[in-house]
Amino acid sequence: MGSFAGDREKYIDYESTDPFSLNDRGIGECAGAIFDMVTEIFNESEHFTFKAKQSLLVQEWETASRDADDAVYHAARALLYTIGIDDKRRFEVGHKFIYNVIDKAVMEDSFQPLLQRLVDEEIPVATKAAAQAHVQHALEFVDTCRRIQERANASGGAVSSLGTAPKAAGGETRPEKGPAKPYDLRGVACPMNFVKTKLRLEQMDTGEKLEVWVDQGEPQRNVPRSVEQEGHKILEQGDMNEFFRIVIEKV
Repeated sequence: MGSFAGDREKYIDYESTDPFSLNDRGIGECAGAIFDMVTEIFNESEHFTFKAKQSLLVQEWETASRDADDAVYHAARALLYTIGIDDKRRFEVGHKFIYNVIDKAVMEDSFQPLLQRLVDEEIPVATKAAAQAHVQHALEFVDTCRRIQERANASGGAVSSLGTAPKAAGGETRPEKGPAKPYDLRGVACPMNFVKTKLRLEQMDTGEKLEVWVDQGEPQRNVPRSVEQEGHKILEQGDMNEFFRIVIEKV
């Protein structure tokens, strides 16, 4: 945006003749608009939890799972909005929630798989037991997001201020992470396979290693090159007959 002197019209509200100003706004008026938006997004999450439960009743397992993912997406987005993050891309919402909420110990890491589903853009589950478990976990996640927001409002602080040193369920110190399973990106086309690899690396600590599986051909050439351009190290790479294996060290 240009300066007021150079482009005055950009500083005037629609159908107004006076420059925009905050001088006549009441205290908390802008915060009230943010609160309204958060409430609206949370209402969307409640809408999808209702749909998920209805889908279970009529035994539409994949639809229930899809609705559960939508409920998680909206609840996560609502909580992120309160800390100044407004991103509508599903994989970014999942990634940013993990980094800004779960990794900050504002929420238990038992919910991370739900967010990882958004990052990985996983397909809905298709069996009765899996769908029921998925919906139940999503309901608990939405309720937890609501309670975290209520705690932040009651304390007068930001959501991010509620975090503590990383704890596992029960209050004990969270154990060190063990070796992660390979990140299977077979079937994911370029450049999304690199984008997902980059997001996963951003969730890791310096020196940690990530094993990635991609398709042969273009992905096996593009992903290692792009990772190195980001400054990370390729420790190993090789053709495994049915896929291409890459081992990366985060720098």
